[in-house]
Amino acid sequence: MYIKINYEDIIDESREEYSSKEEVIKDANRYYHEYFFKDGDYDVNFKIKNFEEALVFWEANGYKIILTMD
Repeated sequence: MYIKINYEDIIDESREEYSSKEEVIKDANRYYHEYFFKDGDYDVNFKIKNFEEALVFWEANGYKIILTMD
C-alpha cells in the first residue's frame, strides 16, 4: 500500500491511500488536470507516465508517497 501525506499537515488529515503504483500515477494525473487547468502554462496533453514521474510530481506539490507493509 502507498500513502500520500502532506509535508505541512502535522495531524495528517489529507492522507490518501493507494493499493498500487498505477493508482498513484492516475491520481497525480487527475490532480494536475483538476487543479492546474486555470494556470497560464497549463498543458492539456500533460501526462505522468510512470511511478518515478509521479513521485517527483507529488513532491513538487508538497506531498510525499510512503510505501507501507499493510
